[in-house]
Amino acid sequence: MLSRPVRIIGLLVVAASLLASVPLQAAAATGGTPAAPPPAPALTLESPSAILVEATSGQVLFEKNSHEKRPPASVTKVMTLLLAFEAIEQGRIKLTDEVVTSPEAASLGGTQIWLETGERMKVSDLLQAVAVASANDASQALGEYVGGSAEGFVELMNRRAQELGMKDTHFANPHGLDQEGHYTSAYDLALLSQAAVRHPELLKLTAVYDTTVNLGNRGKPVRLTNRNRLVRFYDGADGLKTGMTDTAKYCIVATARRGASRFIAVIMAAPTPTVRQTEITKLLNLGFASYTSVPLVKAGEPVGQPVRVVRGTLDRVVATVPQDFGVAVRKGQEKKVKTQVVLPPSVQAPLDKGGRVGDLVVTLDGKELARTPLVAAQEVPRATLLRTLWMTFTRLIRL
Repeated sequence: MLSRPVRIIGLLVVAASLLASVPLQAAAATGGTPAAPPPAPALTLESPSAILVEATSGQVLFEKNSHEKRPPASVTKVMTLLLAFEAIEQGRIKLTDEVVTSPEAASLGGTQIWLETGERMKVSDLLQAVAVASANDASQALGEYVGGSAEGFVELMNRRAQELGMKDTHFANPHGLDQEGHYTSAYDLALLSQAAVRHPELLKLTAVYDTTVNLGNRGKPVRLTNRNRLVRFYDGADGLKTGMTDTAKYCIVATARRGASRFIAVIMAAPTPTVRQTEITKLLNLGFASYTSVPLVKAGEPVGQPVRVVRGTLDRVVATVPQDFGVAVRKGQEKKVKTQVVLPPSVQAPLDKGGRVGDLVVTLDGKELARTPLVAAQEVPRATLLRTLWMTFTRLIRL
């Protein structure tokens, strides 16, 4: 009979051979743009470019020339606000920081709060001036502070646009005044706004209709009035931005929430402010009249069974969604929504926190409606060979 040490060595050899034969299966990588639910009644719009999406899933519920590249005017400032709030959340800047106005910021025309060169304003006051009054000088000053320079901030804007999948976009400034190489599309503005509405503090600012801020060195209060009249007159509206230049004409990105349903609508190049107001209202009305949002999973909530990790410091990792996820369906179809968790038998270490491990697929009447990535809830480093052999050995012993 074999001695105990010999038996243990034999088991380790078997473990090593089994480990070598384990197929290392990659996580499911299929994705794609969310499919639209059954079409709602058609709309006729005078504006040349428009889109309506459900805010959580990004499902396109209506579109008209949504990928046409156009100057966005002050709607640009949604990106400026997003980057500023992300910088605050990352601890790179603080609301109480004082920003010194540069000559470039003080010299900008258009809508402004009349900042003077060398004047100091807190980040919190600049954010209000950008979100409520759409002040170009405040946008420039804020961008310079977040990015280290205007050029540095524009680089951040374009990098973030790429991360968000904004393929029709290139930014050239933080404020939106007409400039060569400064353009985007209605579709891309909807993508940008999806990211923006995940920041409650940002929406609190864009929902303000009327307020005042103190100008830095002068200590003089300035009244700020929001040009997005929806936040005062449309039920549930809480953002985001209007814009107008001679080239861009009248643009708006708007969002509104009622109950669990939130929609984002975009109008670009409306010929008059009246047409812009009428048609953005039509889009939001279409959303609330025809569709309802179905919340499915909260960010961080475990989805499916934990996935086995090969050669990792942990045996298994929990799959979750990176952001709250849901879909929109025609009213009355809520109970027909089904979900399917698509996870591989195993994934290979090392695995980053947030690394994709699968998909959550949503179907309606058997057809795919939308999907979102499932990601690792925590980091799993690669185990050493000795630890891997030991984990395999203990697994065999349990068997």
